[in-house]
Amino acid sequence: MAISRKTDGKENKIQKFFSYASFFLGTLFLFTFFPAYNSKTKEKYVESAILNPKNKNSVSQIFMQETSSEKNSPNSYLNAMELQKKGGLWILKAENSMILANQREVQFFVEKISEIKKFYKISNTRKGVEKLNLYNSTSADFSLTADNNTVFFNFEKLSYGRIFLRSDRNMQVFETQDSKLAQYLTTNLNFWADYSLVPENVFSMNNSIQQIVFEKDGIKKTITDSGNIKKLLNIRHGRILIQDNAAKNTHNDTVYIYFGDTSQIIIQIIPYNEENYQVSYTFMPASQIEKERKEAVKNLNYSALVSHWTMQKVFDVLESK
Repeated sequence: MAISRKTDGKENKIQKFFSYASFFLGTLFLFTFFPAYNSKTKEKYVESAILNPKNKNSVSQIFMQETSSEKNSPNSYLNAMELQKKGGLWILKAENSMILANQREVQFFVEKISEIKKFYKISNTRKGVEKLNLYNSTSADFSLTADNNTVFFNFEKLSYGRIFLRSDRNMQVFETQDSKLAQYLTTNLNFWADYSLVPENVFSMNNSIQQIVFEKDGIKKTITDSGNIKKLLNIRHGRILIQDNAAKNTHNDTVYIYFGDTSQIIIQIIPYNEENYQVSYTFMPASQIEKERKEAVKNLNYSALVSHWTMQKVFDVLESK
């Protein structure tokens, strides 16, 4: 039999206090660590995650900064970039461009940094922080910020996957071994960007392409064959261009892609140099698409390079009888 009892006003206030306190502490879990101890090896370690697993579905902004970028590839590596989730769609903000992100890779990354694992404590002093160059985002190899919390990373150059890291909240330095995570700690633009020549699920999932219209020299051709559409969906571009450096040649071909909900993608194909074409995207979402996602898609503005060899495959499909 259940026991019931009355509560006075004072007890209600106490319950409310603990309710608010629990919520506040929950929001501070991000990048916090829980200590543990291995009695066999005498090593101090913590079992935790970089991102609170409870927040992995709600995180909507991830800022990344890298100081060890490969400057020889200015169009691939940037000092900083930001991932933004709007209307369920991950967008990559890089300099003045808004680029469609690789949805699968970003989601895997969020899962990876939400993974509970062992972090071994190696220092808790300012001297240790400075020795490992984890003092701030300028000294560290890489920094990651989400929900106003930052973690600094440095990599062991002779041991791939060995990572040193520190939260900006304290001086505790931890070490972990994770070669897969190390792959994702990069501001390589093409690692994070969607690589599809024809992005399929940008407007919504299961929104299939109904037809493609190819305009060349003022003559339009309509493609509805599902086999040819599938061939185009399997083709990748070469790399993202964060600046519009199209050749001065104004001649271009245009591809119009129509989706089932009346959304549309317009792709302009422009000769870039002797080896590549430039493709530039315009996204036109249907009016019934959810407002936040529609605004995010409309703001996408980027171009990509496609080699002559790959573009010939595209033309073969578009011009097929």
